[in-house]
Amino acid sequence: NALTVEQRMRRKADIKFATSALVLLAVAAMLNLVIYRMPLGRIDTTQGKIYTVSKSAKNILQNLKTKVTLRYYVTPEEKMPAGMKDLQRNISDKLGEFAQISDKIKFEVVDPTANDEVSKSLEQKGITPFTLRTTEKDAVGIKNVYSSLAISYLDKPDDVIPQVMPSTLPTLEYEICSRIYRLTQPGQATVAVVAPYDAVDARRMQYMQMMGQQAPEK
Repeated sequence: NALTVEQRMRRKADIKFATSALVLLAVAAMLNLVIYRMPLGRIDTTQGKIYTVSKSAKNILQNLKTKVTLRYYVTPEEKMPAGMKDLQRNISDKLGEFAQISDKIKFEVVDPTANDEVSKSLEQKGITPFTLRTTEKDAVGIKNVYSSLAISYLDKPDDVIPQVMPSTLPTLEYEICSRIYRLTQPGQATVAVVAPYDAVDARRMQYMQMMGQQAPEK
């Protein structure tokens, strides 16, 4: 009898252990699914927070009433020079963040080299490959690559950023959002920045200089 009681107790313990293990596995599976579907974005550790969408950009995107399409025309990663292999992922991440902020933003990544007809039609929009010097395996070479972004809105002509490079990432958000703002205005829009000198950060100062605007005086 003592042996039978001990066997029963072990059996109950095994059943409880198996049940607990199944419950834990189910909970872990659910958490994994939730985390996988959650738009966490990327952790921005850059000095200028170039991967963080600014408040002004969010305002422009969230106020969109009609769909805006962003098409990134880029040479495939394996054909890119070493210094530009991460460019497609970085740009796609940025455009993906825009799409998360506003359901009016749609973005596509297009390989212009996959179809001759596509590359020919892009020439009419001013989208052409450009030449880069490369240094790989101690050999200097030249590559023609695509890395351009076109912004489409209604029946208006596309607004094109002809060259998107790693060096232009710090100002890419401004370049895209200022074009979206201009395209979506019913008339000719004028963008002005009015703020005390101390309130204008270094990145905005650079934006203003690029646009030919005068920064506030001290």
